[in-house]
Amino acid sequence: MSNLPYSISTPITFKLLERYFERGILTYQLEFARRLVAKPGTKDYGRLSVAVQHYCDVRLIRKIPRGAFYPKPSVDSGVVELKRRQHEDVD
Repeated sequence: MSNLPYSISTPITFKLLERYFERGILTYQLEFARRLVAKPGTKDYGRLSVAVQHYCDVRLIRKIPRGAFYPKPSVDSGVVELKRRQHEDVD
């Protein structure tokens, strides 16, 4: 379980995908969390969505308003669950 520095969410997430884990619970900036769980054909769907969803089942567990933190950040947050899929790698 982790609360990542939002400024390095993309590189940390891709590094995480290089490692084996069963389940991860992470807090991301809400806009980033929405990109993780985005469905094909939506504006948030892209390289990040494809990569993460290839390796993991992803769900947005809850939204956390910025007022829940002190000091209050300028963005809302989202708690995301990543469950590693069992499959063979594709070259």
